[in-house]
Amino acid sequence: MSIAIAISNRSAKTLINALKTQLPNVEVRNWHEYEAGADVKFAVCWQQPSELWSHLPHLQVVSSLGAGVDGLVYDMNRPSVLNITRIVDPSLSAQMADYVLATILNHQRNMQTYWRAQQEGQWIFKRRNVGNHVTILGAGEIGLAVARKLHLNGYQVSTWSQSLKEADYICTSYVGMEQLIDSVKNADVVISVLPATTQTNDVIGEALFTAMPEQGYFINVGRGNTVDEQALINALNSADIAGAALDVFKQEPLPEHHPFWQLPQLTITPHISAITDQGEVVQQIAENYRRFTLGKALNNQVDVNRGY
Repeated sequence: MSIAIAISNRSAKTLINALKTQLPNVEVRNWHEYEAGADVKFAVCWQQPSELWSHLPHLQVVSSLGAGVDGLVYDMNRPSVLNITRIVDPSLSAQMADYVLATILNHQRNMQTYWRAQQEGQWIFKRRNVGNHVTILGAGEIGLAVARKLHLNGYQVSTWSQSLKEADYICTSYVGMEQLIDSVKNADVVISVLPATTQTNDVIGEALFTAMPEQGYFINVGRGNTVDEQALINALNSADIAGAALDVFKQEPLPEHHPFWQLPQLTITPHISAITDQGEVVQQIAENYRRFTLGKALNNQVDVNRGY
């Protein structure tokens, strides 16, 4: 039996060696090192090349390298018979909550302004951005972890999701598309942790940015497909909102000439708000490979109709 590794924009050497240690009797190679048409049934993917599916037509199981699976679910060339699994890392929620809190504090204390002033040798003073009402778009496991962290740090937290959320750290729970705009009207900070589904494509657009207060700040740590990028550019250029921080984008890596790079009100990070532990990744992939070979149910299998 064999495992094919199909990962773009990073080296797979460490992952391959770790999987070989966990599965010493299993051949683990980069996908293109197998002959075309090879009888390989299990693959690990992240931003996989489009030619993978025709090169290895016998694949039955594909494991995402991380928690995100939109690159697999919405790959129109992917064979529909594939079983898709994802990585579930308990530390991801805590990492993302820390990232969000740090980003809000950096915005409220004008740290970007001071960093730029330091580079230019300027001594300047700015009053902090006040306001502690936060709305979180998406109230699943990660969204609720972010809500708890912010509540413990003195923020008033509202959520927007598909179902009502009741918790002592949530002041208002907004539900359904008809309440999306209402959920952001009084928010000093709007945070998206929405997943990538057909329903969330460009759901964060002109109407939402226009409804936010002028001092409002937007953060996206969910998925890049959820934001109408041109609408965000327009909102920042016209000062409909005060600023934004993005960790995810429609295209990653962000293209060199993308207009986002030129916006001083925008903070960009390269999809690092939560980084999956390598040891956890290897153990979960190896366990699912064993389960596959034994005909057992796979762990963390994805419902492609829901997109997660």
